[in-house]
Amino acid sequence: GCRDWRWFNLLGWGGSLALFGFWQAELAPSFALGQVGITAIFLIFVGAAVALPLARRRAVGVADLALVLLNAAGYYGVSYWLIGDEHRPWLGGFTAALALFYALLAAAGRVRGAALNLTVTAAGAAAGFAAIAAAVQWDTPWVSILWGVEGLVLLGLSFPLRMRQLRWFGYGALALAGGWLLAWDAPRAFTEEFTPFLNRYMAGYGVAVAVCVLAGGLLYWRRDFIEPAEWAALPAFPAAACLFAAVSAPLQLDGVWVSVAWAGQSALLLALAGRRRTAEARRAVRWFAYLLLAAMLVRLAAVDTFDWDADVFRPVLNLRFLAFVAGIAALYWAAFRARRVGGGAADAVAEIEARAAPGALLALASLATLWALSAEIMASAGSAFFGLSDAAGENVAGLGLSLLWGLYAAGLMALGTARRWRWVRVGGLALLAAPVVKLFAFDSRLLEQEYRVIAFVALGLILVSGGLVYQRYGRAVRGFLFE
Repeated sequence: GCRDWRWFNLLGWGGSLALFGFWQAELAPSFALGQVGITAIFLIFVGAAVALPLARRRAVGVADLALVLLNAAGYYGVSYWLIGDEHRPWLGGFTAALALFYALLAAAGRVRGAALNLTVTAAGAAAGFAAIAAAVQWDTPWVSILWGVEGLVLLGLSFPLRMRQLRWFGYGALALAGGWLLAWDAPRAFTEEFTPFLNRYMAGYGVAVAVCVLAGGLLYWRRDFIEPAEWAALPAFPAAACLFAAVSAPLQLDGVWVSVAWAGQSALLLALAGRRRTAEARRAVRWFAYLLLAAMLVRLAAVDTFDWDADVFRPVLNLRFLAFVAGIAALYWAAFRARRVGGGAADAVAEIEARAAPGALLALASLATLWALSAEIMASAGSAFFGLSDAAGENVAGLGLSLLWGLYAAGLMALGTARRWRWVRVGGLALLAAPVVKLFAFDSRLLEQEYRVIAFVALGLILVSGGLVYQRYGRAVRGFLFE
């Protein structure tokens, strides 16, 4: 008989809340009495929705599940209103107790062999209240830490309990933790002054990286029990760990040290990529390292290049040049690692990466080297270290750039000829056009006469030397452009 009247339970629950509201409005009972009243209504309808299915192991319908969720939401909402600001410190404990209640309810359902949808609904309510408890009781970074740990625990429990639905709740908790960390904690961290590494945000990002690594390892360890969609999403965990580690750098460091940290992180990721157990995970880590290198280069060019003080600047012996050296070393290391990707690889993407990535990374390393040396010349000419006047500094900078670009181009052509690297030779030849154009378009008008003469003579010597080398070793360098 009760089975046929389930929808009336919902009507009864709604009517009970209406009567409770009328009672509160008319009689204004004390907080304790009001809480006892709403708790009694809550327990009555928990029994109506859950007790009978657990006792008789009967089927659970949509009305029962709706009553479980609405009763939980209604009870918490009314209790939140009753608690108010006066008793706000109790809200976190109350929410945690409610999470424990639904966790025990889910455990009872599992033991009693109740319908799976009822057990999953109770487990979902427990997970939800646990997440809310963390948000209302603690502040940054404990919210993201507790959500991440909760997600990891749910993933772990899903296997011995054989409830794949718990894993989806776990994925949701992990997504909440990551979203909170990036969307809430990070903006707040940028507005605060704190000691690098010895601050509350470091714990949040450290736990986030650890949780992602442990979650990915757990899923791989229990890979025989996960679904194909979960297996396909497995590389997201190492990628997320890399993301949190990369975001933590500008939160914990300042100035050029951010670029240095990104260079070190990318080099470490490329070294660790080969230790990942699946090809997908290895590729995810490698490509994140490439993206991190790109971000590092953008920061070096757009931010660190202009991060210098003319009064204390020392050529080469400065932090900016150190950042460039770290970035260039990371690019060469990436090129070396990329050459080993295609060996024995089973997919075409890795083969393409092995062919294209080394050359692109070496070209970026060469360009970054030229950029760093050019920045040193510009800064040195305008610094107090040499004490040049503004006019002399501009002339020295212009002349120095022309000489640097010409010599660098000549060095690339010589290296490409000696090692028979066609694209290095072509790159050197293309770069040689830059000082030539600069000499006639700018230096001839802007440089003073003595500097202009030096520029023309030096570039002329480079071009004549190249011609003599070609004439002397013409057979060796034949096919310079097309070989």
